[in-house]
Amino acid sequence: MLFERTGTKKLHDIILIGYGLHVPLQCSFHRRRLLEEKRENEEKRYQQAMAAEAKHAEALRIEEEQRMAAAERERLDTMIATRLSRDSGRATMIDTPTTSMSSGSSIDSTKSKTKHDLSAWRYAELRDTINTSTDMELLMACKEEFHRRLRIYNAWKSRNQSDNEAARTTPRAPNAVYTNAQKRSIVAPQVNPALTMQRYFKIVISLKIITDSRIVQNGLWYAHFNGQWIQRQIEMHPNKSPVLLVAGRDDLRMCEIPLDQTGLTRKKGAEILESEFETVWLHLGGAPLQKWQP
Repeated sequence: MLFERTGTKKLHDIILIGYGLHVPLQCSFHRRRLLEEKRENEEKRYQQAMAAEAKHAEALRIEEEQRMAAAERERLDTMIATRLSRDSGRATMIDTPTTSMSSGSSIDSTKSKTKHDLSAWRYAELRDTINTSTDMELLMACKEEFHRRLRIYNAWKSRNQSDNEAARTTPRAPNAVYTNAQKRSIVAPQVNPALTMQRYFKIVISLKIITDSRIVQNGLWYAHFNGQWIQRQIEMHPNKSPVLLVAGRDDLRMCEIPLDQTGLTRKKGAEILESEFETVWLHLGGAPLQKWQP
């Protein structure tokens, strides 16, 4: 038998069931609503967790692809360095193993596809573009890639030298230049008018002489930078013939660090006038440059 009683407050309405059980109607709806909200929240958390997991998996996939690409690049760079080390001292670079390009049209098409990714370019292509290109952006990209390969080779060579070989090796640039470069990442500078400026520097360089007394002699190091990259270099040490180096011929023996990374522009008294550099260069028998290259 069912009885109904209405109280003064709606929240206290109840249904009296014949078995004597009192079921609060409002409280039952509230519990069901809480359960539904809880279910919805659980569903949202599940969807968010699945989305986060998918995002993490995608990030891992991209990271793995980048790692594999970097490993392949390192393998090719090591191959370049190994083959360079077998050279008889000539300032040349061995091409990376790439697909042969027999015609000028195929070279042009390859360049257009990899305008800023020059890892597959041969050394001859890089050097020819540096010497002949009027496309400033492409020219700077070629110079960056060219000197990147030089840095890889020089780093590889340093790691594989014995202590005696390292002691006998003439530094390509003063230690201060490399110390400063290690503090900053080697990043290609942005294209701007300053990249074609001709700047000249002179600093003292130390050279250890292998003797019983381990004598350290000071010499002079002159550098002519064509924009960000070195164009000519002079090394002068006591009791040794001066060494004159030119980009394109003596690259493996020259400074491979971009000017912005050397610290030379901030070193007090390091920058000199063009006339001072040219006087020393010509006096030592260096051939005058016929034209400046951008």
